[in-house]
Amino acid sequence: MIEHFALQFCEAYAKLARHIDAVLLRETEDRPKQLKDRELGDGYKRFVAQEAIAPIMSEIERLGFDAELVGRVKRLFARLADPNSRSWTAELLLDSLTEIRRAIGLELQKHKFAHLHSPNGQYFEQERLFGDEVYKKFKSARQEIRDAGNCLAVSLPTASVFYLMRVAEHGLRTLAYDRRIKLSKSKPIELATWNDIIKKLEDAEQEIQGYPKTLAREAQFEFYHGAMMEFKRFKNKFRNSVMHCRRTFDEPEAQSTFNHVKAFMSILSERIGEGERAPKIWKGFKWLKVT
Repeated sequence: MIEHFALQFCEAYAKLARHIDAVLLRETEDRPKQLKDRELGDGYKRFVAQEAIAPIMSEIERLGFDAELVGRVKRLFARLADPNSRSWTAELLLDSLTEIRRAIGLELQKHKFAHLHSPNGQYFEQERLFGDEVYKKFKSARQEIRDAGNCLAVSLPTASVFYLMRVAEHGLRTLAYDRRIKLSKSKPIELATWNDIIKKLEDAEQEIQGYPKTLAREAQFEFYHGAMMEFKRFKNKFRNSVMHCRRTFDEPEAQSTFNHVKAFMSILSERIGEGERAPKIWKGFKWLKVT
């Protein structure tokens, strides 16, 4: 699982370390009592729980650290946040925080992390790589679009093409829904092959040419013909090869696929989306421009 490990975790870990130092400064500077004798107030304990423990507790759970360690941190948080818990001295707090930091350091040695240094780093963990309209209208494609970008970012071009073909399928089936495509009763559209759907869409495109000649008809044909042309630019070259393990792809090919699939999905999002289709026949001036 690709995660924003560095920034979020390191910020939380740094907070924990700063509070360890703060306990020493707060409780020893110009004070006559020793750490073991200095009792802490409820307000300060709650402050440490929220500011030092809560962030690291959230991060180690999110990153799948050892369950026993996560449990220990949660119990420490609960005790510090509970006003009815036993009295706490500065020494006890310092020991507890130090032990948690030590345990996290040991746990880190069991994990493997990668440093992302890539010319395609701008694609990493981006939710709206295909723009706001595609993001809004194709909810089921969001994760595949994100995964395709992540694969580009970490130099896995063939994997990126694979995810991009999944994105394209969301668009293709949405286009079939929009054109009211129906196959035989024994083959619902969800089980249809790409070739089944494409043949029906080509028939629908020809049907549009037979509609009464209006400006709306011209705009309608331009939209569907443009979508199908963009789809065919990557379908023959990439889809069959990646789905049937016939070849691998290099980074320029993956980038080209990314651009074509993005263009295809962007064209669709101008007029239609999942669960959102245009009229069978476009009529009126409202169809002459994208709203």
